[in-house]
Amino acid sequence: MSLGSRRILSAIFLFVILLPFGVKAEEWLPVSTEDLQMKDFAARPGAPAVILYRRVEGDDNKMWEKHYVRIKILRDEGMKYANVETAAYEDFFKISDVKARVIQVDGSIVPYTGQPLEKVAKYKSVRVLSKSFVLPDVRIGSIIEYQYRVEWEYHIQMPTRWLLEADLYTREAHFSFKPLLGSGYAWTTFAVGEQLGASPRDEGRVRGVTLDIKNVEPFEREPMMPPEREVRSWVQFYYVYNIRSAEEFWSERARANAKGIEAYLSHHSVVDREVASTISTGDSTEQKLRKLYSRVRQVRNISYEQEKTAKEGKREKYGSDDIDEVIRRAYGAHWEMARLMVAFARAAGFEANVVRVAERDYQFFHREIPAWSQLNDEVAYVRADSKDYWFDPGTPFCPFGVLPWEDTSTTGLKATADGGVWVQMPDPKPEDATQSRVADLQLASNGSASGELVLTLDGRLAFERRLDKRFDDDAQRKKDLQNEVEAALANGAKAELIRMEHWNDENEPLVLTFKITLPNLAAVTGSRMFLPVGIFTGEYQSPLTHKERYLPIYFSYPFTTRDEVNVSVPGAAKVASVPDPRNSQMRFGTYGSGGEANSDGKKLHFKRSLTLNVVQMDASEYGNLRKFYSTATAADQEQAIIKIGE
Repeated sequence: MSLGSRRILSAIFLFVILLPFGVKAEEWLPVSTEDLQMKDFAARPGAPAVILYRRVEGDDNKMWEKHYVRIKILRDEGMKYANVETAAYEDFFKISDVKARVIQVDGSIVPYTGQPLEKVAKYKSVRVLSKSFVLPDVRIGSIIEYQYRVEWEYHIQMPTRWLLEADLYTREAHFSFKPLLGSGYAWTTFAVGEQLGASPRDEGRVRGVTLDIKNVEPFEREPMMPPEREVRSWVQFYYVYNIRSAEEFWSERARANAKGIEAYLSHHSVVDREVASTISTGDSTEQKLRKLYSRVRQVRNISYEQEKTAKEGKREKYGSDDIDEVIRRAYGAHWEMARLMVAFARAAGFEANVVRVAERDYQFFHREIPAWSQLNDEVAYVRADSKDYWFDPGTPFCPFGVLPWEDTSTTGLKATADGGVWVQMPDPKPEDATQSRVADLQLASNGSASGELVLTLDGRLAFERRLDKRFDDDAQRKKDLQNEVEAALANGAKAELIRMEHWNDENEPLVLTFKITLPNLAAVTGSRMFLPVGIFTGEYQSPLTHKERYLPIYFSYPFTTRDEVNVSVPGAAKVASVPDPRNSQMRFGTYGSGGEANSDGKKLHFKRSLTLNVVQMDASEYGNLRKFYSTATAADQEQAIIKIGE
């Protein structure tokens, strides 16, 4: 890392394709005859398309970042790049000055004259925006190019990371950034010089920090890989503000953070009265904490509400002056609810702290980078009866004592009287995310089957479904759940949701009952039927099909799946044989399956379980993981033999 007079980049944008820079909004770069007539790209023969040039230019003084990209379409498969979508930005950023055009082989220009479509999505409590458009009259041989600007208000300042590889081969790219005048800045890199043959250059206040790279191979995604921001080449920039080291930065910020939290929690007379009326002296420790957690959850959570009108938003103050205000007004943001849980626990006599967490869904924590925004969430920690309790009351449907997966197996900073203490957040366990599927089926003489499937989701699996579909109406929710089950079952399966239990009760498993039909489940040949014992063939396929692996293997969290399939055979048919039991046990997981028939041969019972108990594995273990999945897939595809007649 380069400190002192060095300067940092300050923008947070992840781009599927990073765009060209330095171009005024109304200008386009000249196009060479060679590029117009190009039919293939020598460095990447057969490529569907290549990025001829891309550029990113940022200026914190002017509070914008500009992007520009030029792509040559070489094959039919490359036509999809005519569908353009900008990166997604939090809604305090503005995407403007979108311009695009198509240049044909003969040099004629087809400008984009439409109006980009604004797409709005909500990730957790954050509203994100992007813009998309389709370029006109794109053909094989066309060159497409587009540019846009991202703007923000003066008070927004977030560390920026350049992701240097794109989805396509890049012939040439330029990056540039101008820091705030008079500010100290620094940067750190990952796999830049050694892989791309270039490093950032500090060219003074006028040009800022620049980086030019050429002939960059496309980024190759692999199934079950860590966040892209952790496995692609990148440059991270940040302001240093007269600090001598990253450790000094974290120490100073931790003290300031703890001081602010304690001041916020110091006015707690309303909290004390609320706690006294919520718990009883005869309650056990867990009973007290459950009651307090439930009371916090009664506060209206404005971080996760659907969008309000401007008039409605003005009536509600975002952010409170102290913890008592949250109780008085009966609503709060995500972070206020975490602090309220800490205040409640302290008022009940427990040791409790606010912990800032580096969520691991988007990127990992890098302690060597002095950027406070890495710690982007707050949760509550309580120590009672020699046991650690963790709470996230500000996330809807999050069960008692459970954290969202992105807040587990990562780094946290616990605010203390002395400032802060680094803590390792708890590791998720397979029993915290369980799925049980019980199917009772009647097999028909033509090999089809129908019956009932009961799907039970517990822990994180139930929590995620509830959170993801919290704004859906009943019809949309039903449709999505049916589609999910049909995708997991054998080809052509149909599922109808007939009953849903405990959807709004986060303390209970989510129980979903379906009527299912599976056409051609069994193959009928003469006097025998061949019945696959695993009916969830859509889900059982191994995602690890490549023989080699380059990136680490990454899972959101450990989980357990248990399946039970009971099949009644038709008429005079009887089960003649069932597959032998299969078991596999590895460091990272276990698999087991087995079946049996009733004594009269009229019913087949099959059970299967799969547990994964790790979050991340080195690529060197890929062979063992692939073998594990292959064993499970092969066992799931084995068949029971049913004798139809003599």
